Amino acid sequence: MPAQIPLVGGRIIFKILDEDLVSDELIGAIHFELKDIIPDANGVDGKFNGTYDWKNIYGAPLKVSGKVSDKMNQNPEIASFWKGRILVQCVAEETEKPLLKIEQLPEEIIEEAKPCHEIRRYGISCFFAGAMCLPEDNKEYQVSIRIADKEWSSGNPKVVKAKYNRYNVGASAGDDVYESPYMSIADIGTVYIYLSHKFTIGGWKRVSFWRCKIG
Repeated sequence: MPAQIPLVGGRIIFKILDEDLVSDELIGAIHFELKDIIPDANGVDGKFNGTYDWKNIYGAPLKVSGKVSDKMNQNPEIASFWKGRILVQCVAEETEKPLLKIEQLPEEIIEEAKPCHEIRRYGISCFFAGAMCLPEDNKEYQVSIRIADKEWSSGNPKVVKAKYNRYNVGASAGDDVYESPYMSIADIGTVYIYLSHKFTIGGWKRVSFWRCKIG
């Protein structure tokens, strides 16, 4: 999974590629804030310098293409879909001649990082009451919440009236826990909220999204 590393302002963007025999395909990107890695003026290391950290890959939805999709895959801040996660360790070192290298990880590093792969459980509380000011009158819409690789949906609305849908449903028992290797709530990153519309051909399709952060 080779990566191109452009520098934008105070952050580094890692472009994640899907390696292929013909041509590598850009699938998404992650970013680091330089201040989190490089020591400050007092010589104090950034909070991620030398530590292990899960970084999320964000990009365009699967099975889509075009200019908008390309922009989403290149810039995680405008992406509409979670594409995966990578465990990284960043170390800042002063050097006169920076080098870009790819090398095999030593076994001791792999062993040291094993605790980061342990599955942890996070409680989830969500309730879908209703959706107002929808795009069209008397049409069915669904609302869904997505955290990384898990999604909760409002299901079909119980009431459809004008530009309003009512659901009155929450996460069911047994579906109110999210399991992942994230080491803290802050690692979870972006939470997506999607609005889907029911089309005559093709069924439910997402028509808009909103994103927020945990932690």
